[in-house]
Amino acid sequence: RDPGAAKVLIERAEARLAEYSSSGALLDLAKAISLDPDNADGYLVRSRARALNGDEAGAAADCRRAIELDPKRAGVCGGQVAGGERGLPPQPDRQQAKPQAPTPDIMATDDRLAAKALEAKDPRALEAVLGGDAFLDMGKYDEAIGAYDQVIALDANNRFGYFGRGRAWTAKRDYSRGIADYDKAIQLAPDFAAAYFRRGLAKVTTDDADGALADCDRAATLEPKARDAHYCRGMAWHAKGDAGRAIAAYSVAIGIDAKDDASYYARGMARADQKDYDGAIADFDEAIKLDPGNPDYAVARKATMAALAKIGGAPNAVGSKNLKAFIDRGDAFYDKGKYDRAIAEYSKAIALDPRKASAYVGRGTSLVEKGMYDAAINDFGKVIELYPSYLDAYIGRAVAWTNKNELDRAIADYSRVLAFKPQYAPAYFARGSVWFTKGNFDQAIADFDQALKFDPKMAPARKGRKLAMVARDEANASKMSGKAAGRAGEQATRPGWTSLAAQTFNKGRALYGKDDYDGAIALYDKAIAFFPAFHDAYLARAMSWEAKGDYAHAVADYSQAIALNPNFAETYYDRGQNRGSQGDYDGALADYDKAITLNTKDARVYADRGLIWMGRHEDAAALRDFERALSLDRKNLFAYLGRGVIRISKADYDGAIADLSQTIKLKPDFATAYKVRSRAWDAKGNHKRAEADRKKALRLGAK
Repeated sequence: RDPGAAKVLIERAEARLAEYSSSGALLDLAKAISLDPDNADGYLVRSRARALNGDEAGAAADCRRAIELDPKRAGVCGGQVAGGERGLPPQPDRQQAKPQAPTPDIMATDDRLAAKALEAKDPRALEAVLGGDAFLDMGKYDEAIGAYDQVIALDANNRFGYFGRGRAWTAKRDYSRGIADYDKAIQLAPDFAAAYFRRGLAKVTTDDADGALADCDRAATLEPKARDAHYCRGMAWHAKGDAGRAIAAYSVAIGIDAKDDASYYARGMARADQKDYDGAIADFDEAIKLDPGNPDYAVARKATMAALAKIGGAPNAVGSKNLKAFIDRGDAFYDKGKYDRAIAEYSKAIALDPRKASAYVGRGTSLVEKGMYDAAINDFGKVIELYPSYLDAYIGRAVAWTNKNELDRAIADYSRVLAFKPQYAPAYFARGSVWFTKGNFDQAIADFDQALKFDPKMAPARKGRKLAMVARDEANASKMSGKAAGRAGEQATRPGWTSLAAQTFNKGRALYGKDDYDGAIALYDKAIAFFPAFHDAYLARAMSWEAKGDYAHAVADYSQAIALNPNFAETYYDRGQNRGSQGDYDGALADYDKAITLNTKDARVYADRGLIWMGRHEDAAALRDFERALSLDRKNLFAYLGRGVIRISKADYDGAIADLSQTIKLKPDFATAYKVRSRAWDAKGNHKRAEADRKKALRLGAK
């Protein structure tokens, strides 16, 4: 047992998962679990890796084991894959065919084809085998499985039917079915080297390193000149944690076929594990030269260079030290707002390494800041061309498209990010912001909701959602009026989205989302100067004042927004809240009354008005409002709180405790609810529970 080493392996697996590299992560996690079998994190991370790999059953089993070891993990099982520092990517997956460039099976010799013909008892079986092979090479795995099923139906002892179907299953990442078919093929032909090799690779993927090594050794014994048999041995030794023997096996594979990029890459991985970073970089360079379009190779090289830098070394690759220096200087100049100098440094890095993604992204981001959007789009596009799954490039390009007012293209790029990473809250927030700019408030709210689902603490998404709801309700109110004057009024209070006022307003919204309220207010000031009747700018500025706690300025801006559009309930509600915060309860009541006149279905307004009535000891009016709020929204915690307080005053202690417990259920850190509930427990004579609630309230900051 070695918990320390296990922790390192788990962290590296998480880094690999950040690059969507599940196979390498699975190797690390298998080793980590063998070193520390009681570490819940190992099983939890492996469940995510297996889910990413399509192994739902394995993911569920690991989830269950993680919960057994640590019941607190029950709430996170099945959640987002944890990210981290970028690490080395996984071993190449030889299980899966590449439809765009079919890789010939080096064991599929003329003798093999002759064997297929000789062994086929039915000509239709041979035809089906060849058809399945063709589908497999094209990446049409379901069609291939159908063809091999036909082979087996025609001849239940045809090893090539089981072998081909096993390859198709493993290409679909259904390794248990693949192994079962390889088992049958080997049962029918005990000297079938290719079946041993394929089964060995499948066993590596399912954490059976010992079984994999036995199969790979058998394949190499049967066919000593088979490159993939030795590659398989390397994979197995690597999975067992013996990088030295893995390197030796990969070297044999390279000696047999010096143009196999995957073997160089795998050997580089093993060398990196041995901290032979120079050797690893040399292997990655060779892999990149043989397959320039494979992003994993470049990522691996980058990670190895970073590891080398941490120990003060320098790779032998020409210019690599300068490359890092140029990028670091570019980053420093960018952070200082010196975009021209940043662009110059990033350009030097690109001259040294025309495939350096981070240099293009850095330069592209700097170009966006200078307003050179077309040039930025070209840089981001270059990265996407080289590395189609490089998410930062899509995000950067989306920002550039947004600034060019090509909003549909921006939405398309954010959607691509979400296709790669469906639980990435920042992309939902960004796409929601573009929907807002387009005036599609329902879509904006939906995206902000998704952002909050995956990151409940994302304040910009919460604020953006509020703005979108305000804008949507205002737009709906204007539509429902159906009056030309109303439509003209709407146009008169909102500039075109391509105008300077609107662009300045959007920049203000971006700063507001970053909690830079002073910066946002300054930009809203400018937007209003450009367009003095800009309703949404007054509204947004009021929200910024409110966030700063400057309720007087907030009330003034809400009042200006109301003057421009007096028929929007939400603005009265917001002004009422700010008036209440100033102690102007008469003004707050008047605003809540008006808001209810315009919208009778908003539970928040009834609850807030009820609290004011309660503060004035008008309990009957307060109770009516709390009841109305709860009839509209059973999750309104302030209505439960207020009703609970009134029930205490009426000696309905059980009812009060029920209401206050519901409040706490909805908001477990609500100190006031614990404090009030303690009074109900005291009144019932349960002083122990009352004391527990008082202590909890104090811990949460109650006075």
